Amino acid sequence: MAARRGRVAFVVVAAATLACLAPTPRVDAGSGHRACATANAATYTVAAGDSWFRVATASGTTTAALLGANGADSSAVLYPGDVLCLPNGAASPAPTSQGGCATKHIVVRGDSWFAISRAAGVSLNGLLKANNASATTVIRPGAEVCLPAGATQTTTAAVATARSCVSERAVAAGESWYAISRSTGVPIDALVAANNASRSSPIHPGQNLCLPEVGFGRDLPSVMLDAAPVRGACRFANSWKATRGGGRLHVGVDLISPAGTPVVAAANGTLTRQSIGGARSGNAWWLTTSTGTYFFYAHLASFANGLSVGSTVQAGDVIGSVGSTGNAVAPHLHFEIHPGGGGPVNPYSAIWMVGGCNYDRRYEQTPLS
Repeated sequence: MAARRGRVAFVVVAAATLACLAPTPRVDAGSGHRACATANAATYTVAAGDSWFRVATASGTTTAALLGANGADSSAVLYPGDVLCLPNGAASPAPTSQGGCATKHIVVRGDSWFAISRAAGVSLNGLLKANNASATTVIRPGAEVCLPAGATQTTTAAVATARSCVSERAVAAGESWYAISRSTGVPIDALVAANNASRSSPIHPGQNLCLPEVGFGRDLPSVMLDAAPVRGACRFANSWKATRGGGRLHVGVDLISPAGTPVVAAANGTLTRQSIGGARSGNAWWLTTSTGTYFFYAHLASFANGLSVGSTVQAGDVIGSVGSTGNAVAPHLHFEIHPGGGGPVNPYSAIWMVGGCNYDRRYEQTPLS
């Protein structure tokens, strides 16, 4: 009989223990409130952008322990207003709203970090930081992506638009689909599809064509920047290979900013060359990194005091200021990237990823330099 009473007591204790592990139903389905089984258990109210991992980390516990305390698994969806039971010893964390996740985007087929950042109107760097991710982190349909403060709520249509057309390019006299494909790096099939055309569709000088994302590094530029080249308000566009006077093509990106705005080193390196009052580039710096990659800065109003050829600088150090020296019609920084010391590559996606400037299509074809 005593043994039987012992078994009954064990069952009662086990049932009491499992009560906290069982799913905690919502007391009020409208408010999303949850009841915690343990009388004095610490709780946390879910905010927009929260995840099991974030709440667990911020409260000093593990994801497994948090899931167990709420009788849930990692596939359980959290909704703002839900009240979570925290395991013994866990401290209630600060709300996510103090961190930087304002809302969420549900990933759809074909999404990328770059496309989501464009559709939401935030920098790719900011989006990645809000999700503790890198540009190589894989996202799959159905996953929730945190959008930082200031983001525009995305829709499938908005993301599709951002993904299919990142900029426009005017057709020059004598150009064909093939020529534009070669000059922009966009595969011809992707180019015609983005413009609802075929290879046999006629194009005319002055016609604006949509350039899809695929032509700009598929989210990952060949060179990653550590700092935006301009520190302050600026605008830019994808003017890569835009036509310029004398049959030239634009092989950089123009960052439009007020005269005098600080220009900074985009990475750690050495100032290896300087141009003073050049007819085309005006005042300019060449900044070379330890890998041989160099960055070209043109049209500077002035150089930073104390710097000369051979000076070493760190990413973010001021090296000059925005101007319009040389062949320039308005204050701006002409910025080029030369991987390994070779030919130039399009800096467009690198600027986007580092969170520099605001995209402005008005400057797509404007001949500023």
